[in-house]
Amino acid sequence: MWVYINSEPGLWTVGFYSPDGKWNPESDWGMPDKAADRVHYLNGNNDTRIEHLESVLQLAQESRINELEMWRGNRPGG
Repeated sequence: MWVYINSEPGLWTVGFYSPDGKWNPESDWGMPDKAADRVHYLNGNNDTRIEHLESVLQLAQESRINELEMWRGNRPGG
């Protein structure tokens, strides 16, 4: 499993621990959110967080539109 650590002030290092406990660095990042994005990708989820949030927002908007259309259809004279 890929993880990130705050390896020094202002530096987050992505890597993994081997079974013998040895740290194996993969990349360094200046922002923890960028290191988290890299870990997320390396651990198998190739969607970026922004793409995921956009898809959640799209589903919420579609659900709200469906609710509104259903409500309009149930009104007298609607």
